[in-house]
Amino acid sequence: MTKSWYKNFKWKSNPFFVKSNPNLIGVEKEKELLLDYLDSGNMCFIYGDSGIGKTSMLRWIELKVKGTAIYLDCEGVSNDFDINSYIKAHRSLWRGLFGSNPSNVILLVDESQDSSKELKNKIKLLWESGNIKSVVFSQTDTLDNMSKALKNRIGSRVLRLGKMSNENAIEMIEMRTQGKNPFEKGAMHLISEKSGYLPRKILENCERICIEFSRRGGKKKNIDIYDVENVLGKAKKSYSVEKIIKEELSPMQTKIIDLLKDSGKTANQLADILKTSEGSVGKQLSKLSNLGKVKVLSEKRPKIYGISQ
Repeated sequence: MTKSWYKNFKWKSNPFFVKSNPNLIGVEKEKELLLDYLDSGNMCFIYGDSGIGKTSMLRWIELKVKGTAIYLDCEGVSNDFDINSYIKAHRSLWRGLFGSNPSNVILLVDESQDSSKELKNKIKLLWESGNIKSVVFSQTDTLDNMSKALKNRIGSRVLRLGKMSNENAIEMIEMRTQGKNPFEKGAMHLISEKSGYLPRKILENCERICIEFSRRGGKKKNIDIYDVENVLGKAKKSYSVEKIIKEELSPMQTKIIDLLKDSGKTANQLADILKTSEGSVGKQLSKLSNLGKVKVLSEKRPKIYGISQ
């Protein structure tokens, strides 16, 4: 049996699996605000691009409220779907497990843009009658497809989930890789850019890159920006490879990179220009070589170093 690609990185399973994950990053303010809305018995609304983390937010609420939340995915719900029976079935399950029905049920309506006007109206009536305490509607679109009555009840309790920052993307990758992160910082920056800063796309691209890196084999241990470019394409001019490299290198390493851009140089020539010892330059060249930033252009002594392409 072929060895699974993720075992080459010493992971027990695929850490980039895109199934919704309640371990949300970078949305602490939104989580607190949402819990306040729900605790007050309100209807509220979440929207954002596909893959931004809306379903993960709803799954986080499920865990947070400990058994009083009912999750409903409207994608593929049939026209004859009975919301009353759906809620009763969940309450019967709770009664069997805990001996009583929860009194403060929260309904989490995912992909609500796919639900009919009739279903939305029934949910509104259940909320108004007190059969459910709170409702969260989640969808990619804005409130435009909601009825005027629903808009009035939701009011200003609208949360938009935005794209990830570079820092949050790196934090997510670090969390997912369980202390065994093969990506260099610059590589993670480039993955974030090429993924449009969307959490799901970042995870998908991390998986693609790791599979390709594992398939190629070789002695390299870390995934750098050139490995990312090999799979996802070149960096945009607005966030160039040179800029990414400089963000992750030490000052001396950055100077060496800049000097080697013009022409190949020996360690001794670099040491003379930088006014340091040849030994110090040699150590930095070794590190840059391991990072895939520098390569030997000529093995003939003294060795000539240049930029890796």
